[in-house]
Amino acid sequence: MTNNEAEKIVELVEGISRKINDLILYVESSDCAELDKISFKRSCGTVMYSLYEEILRPYILSSYPELDKTKE
Repeated sequence: MTNNEAEKIVELVEGISRKINDLILYVESSDCAELDKISFKRSCGTVMYSLYEEILRPYILSSYPELDKTKE
């Protein structure tokens, strides 16, 4: 992976993260049921974790293999 590709991936994930945070703020300010708000935030957390695990973590570990604690 080139630096340019990696930068684009990071920018994309950051953009998605900002949009998810905006959605959370919107739902928090809405008048939907509290349980719906909690469920929505949980779903957003799952998406954020998946972005990290599936996209950012592999990039980070390929760029900085010394951070990979699973190889010890």
